[in-house]
Amino acid sequence: MAITTSGTTLTFNDTSTQTTAPVNTSANVNSVSAGTAISVSSTTGAVTVNNTGVTSVVAGTGISVSGATGAVTVTNAPITGGRGQVFTSSGTFTIPAAVTALKITVVGAGGGTAAVGFTSANGGTGGTSQVASGTQSITTVSATGGGGSIVGGPYGSGGSGSNGTLNISGNDGIAVSFDGTNFAAFGGSSMFSPFSQTAGKSYGGGGGNGGGSGGGGGAAIKYLTGLTSGNTLSVTVGAAGAAGVGTSPGVAGAAGVVIFEW
Repeated sequence: MAITTSGTTLTFNDTSTQTTAPVNTSANVNSVSAGTAISVSSTTGAVTVNNTGVTSVVAGTGISVSGATGAVTVTNAPITGGRGQVFTSSGTFTIPAAVTALKITVVGAGGGTAAVGFTSANGGTGGTSQVASGTQSITTVSATGGGGSIVGGPYGSGGSGSNGTLNISGNDGIAVSFDGTNFAAFGGSSMFSPFSQTAGKSYGGGGGNGGGSGGGGGAAIKYLTGLTSGNTLSVTVGAAGAAGVGTSPGVAGAAGVVIFEW
């Protein structure tokens, strides 16, 4: 049997015909309405549907995105805070991944005390601690060491901080009398060390004994922003002020320290 078609009419070879139902080319969609964040060019006919809400993705704090549009991968970036690195000797600090801001604490070393007796010598001055530019450019943040005590002279003076958001002076070495006649020498205190009657107790502390007392190291606290991950900073940690060498030797101060937090 031969069949021919024309529109909705089927014609058989015996010339009989049959009418078919029209095909709904709209798949039963009579109109389109726009929902939230969607727009349509019209409700019928050739309709263009547009996303009028999210057209790009921007990363907020602690988030990274692979791109602003298209197939976007959203990643929880490393959250800063509660991390750090301590330098008790000089070296190089590398700014960690995803870190653009740092808190730096710089403490100078404590001064040493003089040696007394038949032979005597002054105590040494504590070294300066600092953080300076490496591949990352910054203004140098530094803290000087405490002064050493002088034979037959004054006790050591405290060091000082510079270019910090907060600069802190170390305390001078002191002498205390408990009976108005006899005196005890105490090395100057620093940010991390109390007054001491022996060698510097902790970072930046001055030494204290019969040869006098060294000054405590100064300190500086600096908040740095706008940094680039992977860049470096140069770190110098001040050496302890040396003990005077003599018949009755002095005692050394304590070395400095540099702390990075992010």
